[in-house]
Amino acid sequence: METLGTIILWIVLIPVIIGAGLYLIRSVFAGILCAVVAVSDDEPSNRLGAVGGLIVCAIIGICAFALLKAIF
Repeated sequence: METLGTIILWIVLIPVIIGAGLYLIRSVFAGILCAVVAVSDDEPSNRLGAVGGLIVCAIIGICAFALLKAIF
């Protein structure tokens, strides 16, 4: 029974690990893009939107990292 429980646990955890990893990678790349726009764009509204996007990416990245850290 312990083996079956372990198999079921990993069947549930593997998609969670993959999803959290993808969210972490996505938030890093989106954060870099937002930072580039925030620094290089002349339009104030675009800069403000990029800073907001950077904050959201940071929050998502922190949550994904915390989830992966909790699993491992």
